[in-house]
Amino acid sequence: MVAKNKPTVEEKREQARKVILDAAMELFHVKGYDNTTTRDIINKAGILNGSLYNRFKNKDEILISIVKDGLQEILAGMRAIMNNEKNLLLSVSFPGALQLYLAYHSPHIAELLYRVHTMWPAVEAYADMNIKWSNEFLTNFGLDCFDSEEIRFGIESLIGSTGNMIGAYVHGSKVDLKEALGFHVLLVATSLKMPLIGLDSIVERLQEILSADDFVFMGHKVIHNRQSSNTEADN
Repeated sequence: MVAKNKPTVEEKREQARKVILDAAMELFHVKGYDNTTTRDIINKAGILNGSLYNRFKNKDEILISIVKDGLQEILAGMRAIMNNEKNLLLSVSFPGALQLYLAYHSPHIAELLYRVHTMWPAVEAYADMNIKWSNEFLTNFGLDCFDSEEIRFGIESLIGSTGNMIGAYVHGSKVDLKEALGFHVLLVATSLKMPLIGLDSIVERLQEILSADDFVFMGHKVIHNRQSSNTEADN
């Protein structure tokens, strides 16, 4: 009988991190972010205080990690599709368009995304994620990567605008997703000084890609009803 290899220290740390995030994710859905305490998360995860605070400073940092991990997982799954697109602006616009799609189709996710957008460490993490994502496609088109402070400022401004649109959905906005995506693509083109040709076709293609399948985000499936455009989130 071959003995199983013992998990490494790094594997144990990652496993403990996942236990904390999974527990927090469930509590945020059931109790809401404001009503969940770090003590609730510790009890739900079945860990000691030190196990949590050795990995996260506070509840905000836990939420940022959950949202960032969830978005990166979806983006990783969409990378092959984006690599086949011929419009650079469409590909660069996708991370923000994804968040607007999730917010439009799930009030609960919208609330958590909006909360994260109000946290500066999250804005910096979003900026890093967007720059890395965009540079992949700029390279594919043989263009220089985004690496200037001016571009980063533009991306941070764009993230703020996306957060405000998500916040509008949280506070009852009925603006159609197509209109929101149109505003978003315009903002991307303006903020990053990219040429904008065929706005309607870019928006239509974004809608087509986003509604082609259901996304799992923060452990819950975001369902797009393709007949009535109504949506629901599995609990």
